[in-house]
Amino acid sequence: MNGAKETDTAQAAGFATMVQSLWQEATLAARSRGGLPVLPPAQALALRLVIDNDDVTPTVLAGAMRLSRPMVSEIVRKLEAQKLIQRRRSHLDGRSVVLTATAKGRYVRLSFTSGVEQAMDEAFSRLSAREVQQVTRALPALQHLRAELIAIADRERAAALDPDPEL
Repeated sequence: MNGAKETDTAQAAGFATMVQSLWQEATLAARSRGGLPVLPPAQALALRLVIDNDDVTPTVLAGAMRLSRPMVSEIVRKLEAQKLIQRRRSHLDGRSVVLTATAKGRYVRLSFTSGVEQAMDEAFSRLSAREVQQVTRALPALQHLRAELIAIADRERAAALDPDPEL
């Protein structure tokens, strides 16, 4: 491996660590402010998706989360135990199961989102104007980076599902 590639890899790893750290600190600030329950990232994502897509089936939720149905079933079970979501029969056919957020789940999500926004607003207020500008100017590149990561994940997932693409 050449020196430039090693540097790129080190920078990418450092960036990934920083993004993870930023999210952890924003999450901690939001939870601390609102006295909110600790939700692992997968549970927080599931709650957000159920709220954003009310009456979503577990299968659709699994697809949106890019997780197996059994993994999502466990996440749903944990969210139900905390009374953040509930299962019920679909109004459409009376047979299929759909997931909906409870009032508590909606409150937790709204409080968490508000808490993250408040924490980020306060943190931004402590940065110089130049630093704020640098961060906001990076958003298009970060959106592109996200799209590339999604494409990589999709490619790897497809490859895992087709273990012998030569056949």
